[in-house]
Amino acid sequence: RDNYTCQECDIKKSGHLNAHHKKPFMYILQDFLQEYSQFSPVEDKETLLRLATTYKPFWDIENGITLCEDCHNLIRKEVFKYVCLT
Repeated sequence: RDNYTCQECDIKKSGHLNAHHKKPFMYILQDFLQEYSQFSPVEDKETLLRLATTYKPFWDIENGITLCEDCHNLIRKEVFKYVCLT
């Protein structure tokens, strides 16, 4: 993916790359749970697991980007700050 190159700083760091969700996974999970709100995460976990295997946003590779460890840590800090402020 991404020619083994960090998409933020454009440096090749094979072996030290991280996969990053452009749309944070917690938001995708929230959307999933809202869409299937008729099911209880506790009582219907097997049903939700089965539905998750076909829930396209969980498996959308276009929501991913390759980052080196340093860039990934910086972006995660920014996302965390944003989430805490909203």
